Amino acid sequence: TDLTITGTLTVPSGLILRATGNVTISGNIVVAPNQGAGQGIGGSLAATDAVGGNIAAGGAAASSLRARLLVNPGPAGGGVGPATGIPVAGGGGTIVILAAGSITISGGSIHADGANGGPATPNSIGGGGGGGGIIVLASQTSISNSGTLSAVGGTGANAVSSSAGASGGGGGGVINLLAPSITPGTTTAAGG
Repeated sequence: TDLTITGTLTVPSGLILRATGNVTISGNIVVAPNQGAGQGIGGSLAATDAVGGNIAAGGAAASSLRARLLVNPGPAGGGVGPATGIPVAGGGGTIVILAAGSITISGGSIHADGANGGPATPNSIGGGGGGGGIIVLASQTSISNSGTLSAVGGTGANAVSSSAGASGGGGGGVINLLAPSITPGTTTAAGG
């Protein structure tokens, strides 16, 4: 059957949509960030220092080969944005859309973005941004995007004062388009 999305659809991370016909998206799909993603598809979590548990270095990215071959990511996409004393920023979620027919994004969008880091408080460091998520679109015929595909990392917290430090943004996500004919359109997988 065909699948048509015209409004705003918020979906959980890890969702796979399958259509035996064509997929048309003129609305917006928002993939919820995943606070339980841990390091996600990344190579490692962010490191903390030995003194106060503050973040000392960002986590390692996934290898480019792994990212290119990723077609069934599961629910853990972008890694969480680490934080001390405040909730972590969820990593960008994952979505897979598989179609026997065409996939057309006509003015619509798919967002699998990492969440922004929580604000800094006095004598602390704000939360880091969650890593961008994963979007996989696969069609047996064609993919045509005249909308937006986004898997960007969340922004880190801004510094509030000398006693409330800033944090880094989350790394960019992964967008895989698989079809015999592809018009990629606007795709963004930048870091936060």
